[in-house]
Amino acid sequence: MRENSVSLEASQAELINSYSGKNALNLMASVEQRLHGDSPLPPCALIDESTLTEPEHLIFLLLDGLGDSLLESYGNPKGPLCRHRIGQLHSVFPSTTSAAISTIMTARAPAEHGILAWHIHLNEREDIYTTLLGKYRNNSSKRPPSARDLYHAQPMLRAVRQRCQVVQPRFLINSPFTDRHLGNAKITGVDNLKQLFGHLRHTVQQSGPSYTYAYWPSLDSIGHKCGAGSAEWRQSLREIELALEDFLNKSDSARHRVVVTADHGMINAIGNRVQPFELNKDLLSCLETPMAGEPRSMFCNVNPKQLDAFDSLCDERYSKQLRNVSTEQLFESGLFGPRTDQKAVPDSILKRAGNRVLLLEDKLAWTDTLPHESPAQMVGVHGGLHPEEVQVPLIIIG
Repeated sequence: MRENSVSLEASQAELINSYSGKNALNLMASVEQRLHGDSPLPPCALIDESTLTEPEHLIFLLLDGLGDSLLESYGNPKGPLCRHRIGQLHSVFPSTTSAAISTIMTARAPAEHGILAWHIHLNEREDIYTTLLGKYRNNSSKRPPSARDLYHAQPMLRAVRQRCQVVQPRFLINSPFTDRHLGNAKITGVDNLKQLFGHLRHTVQQSGPSYTYAYWPSLDSIGHKCGAGSAEWRQSLREIELALEDFLNKSDSARHRVVVTADHGMINAIGNRVQPFELNKDLLSCLETPMAGEPRSMFCNVNPKQLDAFDSLCDERYSKQLRNVSTEQLFESGLFGPRTDQKAVPDSILKRAGNRVLLLEDKLAWTDTLPHESPAQMVGVHGGLHPEEVQVPLIIIG
């Protein structure tokens, strides 16, 4: 499995290099340039400055889970997504919704905004906090962290002169995660694609410059349940393509530009299921707390007295399945992205990833289950460094 190890290292290096112009972070730097007139980060190398600054209405459509390889394999070659694809971007690390959408809503990297994964260690690593749900995983009775303590970057949609709005499924509009990132934007909840694109049509008919962030999660949720590329997944992609095509046919393309991308891609786990981490009793015995992170990038809070034993186990017994890396080393490498202040990552963010990160090889996925939880039943997974998880399309329409 030496090739897999080299592949992981090569994928890591490629993602780190992408932050110089071909990452979702750089795309948001270009959007920030439109909204605020400046950004401290390199802009997206795949587009000219005028691409996002000239149109009266800019629509940013995020299709959760649409990896570039999935679009290439299953997209309609004559449909609007494939027809207007201009290139490929990398997602941030970990390649997961909480980290990537936080980057999209702040125009800052995970190393700066601090929302590193679905689960993060908090309160000196005693508690596991589920970032998108806004609650402690381990049923802690402690009060939720304050927004100031949890979120380390300001919303991009703050103090913006032009009209800004967020359009996403109705069930998401009142979440703490959404509230924090909303800034001064108006939010609209929708129940289906027809309502989403109907609202976008109304937006581009108005006078005056505007920016709209629109989010649709069906590909991700179906991929987790049924598998990326499954019949159900392909049907959802068809529905998105048809709804987008209808929107384009019924709106004045001279007045708007639509940017389409994804927060991450997706792979189908080996055996179409995640493996229970509890089977690895030797590794489990070294931990002080349950896991955080993702099924493909696991944040471990290893007992300091057991660090040597944990590292030896990973090197000698699990080398074909994972790469074990010091958390500090991963941050120093730049995998979590750059910081605009050029300062070292604060301990308050470092500790959220524990002291060791397990990067799983190939398409292996592990997850642990607490006593009050039901075992995860996922086919499609993401959060790691596999190209199919990390690479997302960049589509510019107009």
